[in-house]
Amino acid sequence: MLSYNHMLQGCGEWCRTSGPESDVVISSRVRLARNLAAYPFMSQASVADRTAIHHAVQSVLNIVRPEEMTLFELEKADVLKRMMLVERHLISGDLALGEGMRSVAVNADESLSVMICEEDHLRIQSLVSGFDLSRAWELSSSLESQLAKRLSFAVSEEFGYLTACPSNVGTAMRVSVMLHLPALQWTSQMDRVIRGLQKVHLTIRGLCGENSQAQGDLFQISNRISLGKTEADLLALLNDVVPDIIEYERKARSFFVTEENAAFTERIERSLGILTDTEAISTEEAMNLLSTLRVGTVLGVVENIPLSAIDHLIQFTQPAHLQQWLGSELEPTECSIERARYLREHLQRKDA
Repeated sequence: MLSYNHMLQGCGEWCRTSGPESDVVISSRVRLARNLAAYPFMSQASVADRTAIHHAVQSVLNIVRPEEMTLFELEKADVLKRMMLVERHLISGDLALGEGMRSVAVNADESLSVMICEEDHLRIQSLVSGFDLSRAWELSSSLESQLAKRLSFAVSEEFGYLTACPSNVGTAMRVSVMLHLPALQWTSQMDRVIRGLQKVHLTIRGLCGENSQAQGDLFQISNRISLGKTEADLLALLNDVVPDIIEYERKARSFFVTEENAAFTERIERSLGILTDTEAISTEEAMNLLSTLRVGTVLGVVENIPLSAIDHLIQFTQPAHLQQWLGSELEPTECSIERARYLREHLQRKDA
């Protein structure tokens, strides 16, 4: 059974560095929004409605996945535990900070989860390492099919699946890929990439999705609309576009190695020096320095630190993970000091 303590033993599926093209693509995700036909949307749901929705979904999950998924009841969890689930990309910030009965069911390797009572009644999410949308789609669609046999979803013959947000109506499917694009950032090519994505109705967001910043040069690319598109259309769109972005990023990285090698090597060495010597560091600065170190590892400039170790640090220097690992809630200044200590201990050990 998955637990909060078990999560502290390693990275979530979203940054395990085990999937295809993981030098550039961190993870692939497919999310399906569904609402029960018998109840109002969450914005209009009463306490009794919320309770009934929660129990209906939980009961069916217990039937179709009796031992594979752990239910985390968020109204009973403290804020650090809830934010740790956000940092593992298992729930949204809205669900973490919401009120009332709400939960998330997660399987053992964190590749499959179901948010209950978020913006929609349930959101089925598959999350796999690297660039593997086919596997992500297989996981989420399989669970959705099992649930659909026992739950009546709100659907219209004209519009498709009905959702709280109009942009999700239709397939109610969000396909997204998390990419590490530092070289495109450093060479000021991201604006061109963003314009190109907008032309094909894709959107780009930061590390934590909507309204978030691109810390550590991590970007999420996803479909902007689902109405009028089939699931196959949306998967094909990302599968067509993402390889081009991977190629652009790799070419930009090669430029630094072949044309700017001395400056590039100095940049990586400076980043490693700060990370292994600093006494205090913010989440944002740590993410940006680890981003540089990650490229150095991929290109062979850094030889003694595996990519998986850097991705572990990206995960465990996030505020909630760090505090959960230490077992206490910290003030921001204390958190910066402990983050620096964590980085020094782990990187000096790897670099020895």
